[in-house]
Order: sequence, then C-alpha cells, then structure tokens
Amino acid sequence: MVIAIIGVLIALLLPAVQAAREAARRMSCTNKLKQLALGAHNYHDVIGCFPPGAVSNQITDQIATADLINGNWGIALLPYIEQQSLYDTYQSTKTPITNTSPTGVVDGTPNNLAIAKTIMPVYVCPTDPYANLLVTPPGLSVTGITTSYRAVGGSMVSASDSATWANMYGWHEMFLLLPNYKKYRGVFHFVGTSNSYGSIGCESFSSIIDGTSNCLMFTEHHNNQDYPARGTMWLSNPGCFISSIHRTSSILMQTQKIQPCIDAGFAQYVCAIGTGSWHSGGSNSALGDGSVRFVSFTTKVDLWADYARIDSGVSKPGL
Repeated sequence: MVIAIIGVLIALLLPAVQAAREAARRMSCTNKLKQLALGAHNYHDVIGCFPPGAVSNQITDQIATADLINGNWGIALLPYIEQQSLYDTYQSTKTPITNTSPTGVVDGTPNNLAIAKTIMPVYVCPTDPYANLLVTPPGLSVTGITTSYRAVGGSMVSASDSATWANMYGWHEMFLLLPNYKKYRGVFHFVGTSNSYGSIGCESFSSIIDGTSNCLMFTEHHNNQDYPARGTMWLSNPGCFISSIHRTSSILMQTQKIQPCIDAGFAQYVCAIGTGSWHSGGSNSALGDGSVRFVSFTTKVDLWADYARIDSGVSKPGL
C-alpha cells in the first residue's frame, strides 16, 4: 500500500517538475534572444546600421547554393555577444557557409570551417533537441553545428502583388525582389557587394518605418528530425540563416512537428524556412525594440509575416 501511494505521488509530481523545467528552459531562451537583440543594437551604435543578414557577391538575380557569401549576421554579431576572439579568427574573403565550387574544390578555410563546428550557447535554445548536432547538408562534404535562431530578412511577396513570386521566394535569397518589392524586406535581409546585382545596404533604426515594436528581428527556428540540415546556420544556402516568413493566412505557425503544409504547391518553402519552436504552445521572438515575446502557435501567418516587414504600410494588430 505504501509503495502504491508513493507511486501515485510521483506520478502527480512528475508533470509539475517537467513543467517547471520547461519554464526555466523557456526563460533561458528568452534571455538569449534578448542578448541577440541587444547585440544587434550595440552593433548599430558602433557601425551605424544593423548587421546584414548575409553578404553575397552574386551578380544575377538569385543567390544559389554555390555562390560565395561573405559572412552573415551570426558572424557580425560575435564581437557584441562576447565572442571577439572567435570573430578574430574569421576570414571574411571565405566563409563558413561552405559550398562546393564548379571545380569540385571546397570553398572555405580551416579557420572558417572550425567556426562552423563551434558550439555557441547563445545561439541555442535549451528546449531544442536538435541543436548542437554536427550534420552535413545535402550536396556538401563538410559538417556544421545546428543552432536554434534565425534573423528575419522579411516576408514572402503577397499574391496580390505577384502571383509568380508569392509564397515562393523571399528576402533570404532573391535580388530580383529589390526593384519592386522593397516593402517586404525585414531588418536582416541579404545585401550585395559593390559588384552585386541590385545591391542595397544595411538597415538602420531610421529605416524601420513601422516602428521597432512592430517588427521582428530574431525568431526561433524550427529544427526537426526530418530536416536537420536546415539547422546548420553556418552552412548551405541562405535559407539556413535568414528567414523570410511565409504569409498564407490558411496556415499557422509551425509547431515542433512539421504539420501538413497545406498551401498547395509551395510545401517545400513553408517547411524549409518556417519559424517555430519546441516549446509548448508558442515560440519566442525578439522585436526591434529589444523586447522578447512568446507568440502563440495559433497566430495567423499573414500577421506574423507582416511583423517580418519594416516598411510595410499596413496596420499591425498586437501579437
């Protein structure tokens, strides 16, 4: 009888213990996103603008996997999140986003490949079971560490503006969006070098027309067992370190298991670059004012996508 009573008490206590542990993990995740936001603000104070989502030397309209990308926001923030020594080892003419050139030569350096494999706790949410894994993205021969957060580059183009580009491409990979779709850009879109196609520069506080409390800077990234290579922030294509948020109102934010991508025809884009988390009920995100909010999974993606924009010209109800 005593053993039975003890067993019942343990069964009652266990959920409470698990809930307390998850609450602590979620608070840690919140603090890390706030640290990233403050790091971006400090970068702005020193440089005069926010870090680029990525810097590409591409001279055509789309950033492809094989293109050289000279750094990204994760590299740029290192000195501002107490990682100056690691930043000092980075070689900006090569990159830990290491791809194979047409000649079959791996485009990278030992220093940058080492960065790609370095565990950095500030980029990892303790609730994410698929963080801090060494994985090799498809088509590459190098491995990189998985992380939990992405900078927000903007949103997908609305179908009312372009049926061709709607829900397919976003500010994480398309120079072609520059001339006509600037209103869909976010804080951390990619920028070009002086030789790049349609290059624009980094964003600043003055260019966040919608207001810093009405735009996303960083979100949790949806790592999962089916697509682990998407978690390698230092490797593969730009969608691995910048998010362009999907904007189809018929779907919700992704939960920890990829739910059916019911936007017919564009499932790969919804799943590949969607935001989400392993928390119960919602996802943490840092806004431009440095605050962090826990946003419910029931939030419609079209509203979520509007918060990814910095000069949208639309009204944004509270998240």
